Order: sequence, then structure tokens, then C-alpha cells
Amino acid sequence: MTTKFRIKMGAVEVDYEGTEEFLKAELPALLGAVSDLYKQSGVAKNKATGAGLNDDEESEGTSDQLALSTTSIAAKLKADSGPDLVLAAAARLGIGMGKATFTRKELLEEMRSATGYFKDTFRKNLTHSLVSLTKDEKLNKQTDNSYALSPSTKDELHKKLAG
Repeated sequence: MTTKFRIKMGAVEVDYEGTEEFLKAELPALLGAVSDLYKQSGVAKNKATGAGLNDDEESEGTSDQLALSTTSIAAKLKADSGPDLVLAAAARLGIGMGKATFTRKELLEEMRSATGYFKDTFRKNLTHSLVSLTKDEKLNKQTDNSYALSPSTKDELHKKLAG
């Protein structure tokens, strides 16, 4: 029998899909590892003291959209095409992980992590999707292999993911 679950502690999120036997044997260790990652991230300490938060974050609390997985972002964006999933992956990298730029390889890894959305044809058409999104000014090409969300797209995605 296949079991699915998601554990989310601040910016640390774990999605699991697999056998119940593995889950029974490994869940205690997994919970311990997630808890340790959460503590190491400093989020718990920063929440308690308010350290590291800018004025917007203090007034709004920590924004959940920053902790969403690519799968969750794809769901919120109703991603049903390769370019849609590329944008979801770019949102995860650019907004969720705070990366100013990201590579084609990083985009593909994030796309693959969106179980239920990723199709091999999206990988085969990745070049076309990137060219299309660049022409539509949703992504900016920084170097031959480096991209960034355009400011207007970043704002638009922030609003969509906040709701």
C-alpha cells in the first residue's frame, strides 16, 4: 500500500510517497532529522526574537508561500503545460529559496520534484519553454545557462501564491 504525507516546519518541507513498511521503520528518524534541520535553519530562533525579519515580514508574519514545494506552487498556479511548470519551478527557486538566478539544471530538478505535474515531454521541450518564457518577458536570461524571474513576473507570482 502506498502512503503519502507532507511534513512542514518553517522553510523545511518533506514530501513522502512510498510504502507503509518503510514509513513505519523510518518515521522516527525522519522526524528527528526534520526537527534538526528546522533548528539548524535558525527559523525557530528568529521567530522567537524577531531577528532577521524586515518590516514587511514582521507585519505579515512569515509568509507560507516561501515554504511551498514546487508541487504546491504548481497546484496554486494550476500548471498544465511545460512553461507553467517551468514558472512554478522558477517561483520555488526565485521566491521560495531566494535565489537571484538559477540554472537550467536547477529548474529541471525542481520541475522533476513536482510529482503529478512533471512529464518527460516537459524535459524534452525545456529549451522551447525557456525561449518562450524569455520572449514573453517572464524570465530574464542572465547568461547562457542562467535565468531569473523578471520583476513583474516575480510580483505577479508573489500575489498568486499569497492567496
